[in-house]
Amino acid sequence: MDAFWNSSTAIFNRLTKIRGGAHEAIIGEWIRLWNDLNPDNMVINPAPLVEGRVSDILFLEPEYVTIDNIQEPNYWKPAGVAEIENNIEKWNDKVRSLVGYIETYPIHFVLLCVRVYSKSTNEQSKFKSLVNSICSVSENTSKVSWLLYKLNQNPWREAENIITFQPEEDANVYFYRFIDGGEGRIIKNGKVEIIRKYFI
Repeated sequence: MDAFWNSSTAIFNRLTKIRGGAHEAIIGEWIRLWNDLNPDNMVINPAPLVEGRVSDILFLEPEYVTIDNIQEPNYWKPAGVAEIENNIEKWNDKVRSLVGYIETYPIHFVLLCVRVYSKSTNEQSKFKSLVNSICSVSENTSKVSWLLYKLNQNPWREAENIITFQPEEDANVYFYRFIDGGEGRIIKNGKVEIIRKYFI
C-alpha cells in the first residue's frame, strides 16, 4: 500500500491533460498505477457484485510459489477495492459500498477518489463531511487503510488551452472544467494519518 500511495503523484500529472467527466480515464489511471507497481498485479474492472453493489476496481495481488528456484504467481487474491465518483450526491453510497467489500474480502486498503469543484463552497463543505464520515467508518475497519483522494476541478474559463474542432477563425471554441491537482489522505483507526497535496 505504501508504494501505491507514493506513486500516486503520476496520476495527477496525467489527468491535467484530460477534459470532460473523465470517469473512465480516472479508473484507467488507477489501474495503470497498480499494474506498474508489479507486472504480476491484476485487477477486476468492474469489481464483482457485493451486497447489490458493484465497485469500479478490485485490485488483485499475486501469491507466489517457488519452482526450480524461480518464483511464479500461483494465484491472485484481493488486496484493495476502489470507487471513483464524480457525483457528489453518491459519495456516501460509495462509502457504504466499500464497507461491503471490506466485510466480504480480506483486503487491506480501499480507495475513494472524488472530484470537487474548487469554486463551490458547498462541495468543499461536503468533502469535509466525507472526511469525517470515513474517519468514523474506519474506526470499525481497523485492519484496512482508507485512501481518500480529492481531485480539484477548476472553472473552464481558467483553462489556458482552448479547444476547437475546426481550424477556421470563426470556429466554435470549447472549454471544459479541468483538474489541476488535489490532495490525498490516508485514514485509519478513526484518524487522518497523512495528508499530501498535489500541485500541477
